Amino acid sequence: MGHDCPLIVRIYGTTIERKEFPLPWDNFVTTKLSQYVRGTELTKYALHHMIRDPRECRFAEKIRNYDARIRNQTEEKQPMSSEDKTKYKKLIFDAKCAVIKRKEVILCTCHTSGSRLIKSNTNIKQVFFVFLSGELQLFHN
Repeated sequence: MGHDCPLIVRIYGTTIERKEFPLPWDNFVTTKLSQYVRGTELTKYALHHMIRDPRECRFAEKIRNYDARIRNQTEEKQPMSSEDKTKYKKLIFDAKCAVIKRKEVILCTCHTSGSRLIKSNTNIKQVFFVFLSGELQLFHN
């Protein structure tokens, strides 16, 4: 989009995030299918990838180190300590907060828009479209 492109982030739900970065201690079941495909042009806008990109997030190296540890421990069937799990979750949340605060446009589902992550880190102007009498109408608050 060039120099005039707003700073965009797309926040995907837990289903997509867990498919790409599974957590062996998390019993989250990924049942829904999504249009999102990793490795496409959209990947660079995905929050769960931005937090792992050193150009986007100052926590990226720490997160990638944790991700490697999680993969290794999973392969070796070694459990992760509850202290490390808590630190990892906090690190991910802090990283997401840091990235979101710098963005101008946040794309997400209705469900995600009501999350603590969004509510506590943005000053949102909600925009939505509705079909009325066969015409597309734009509303905002």
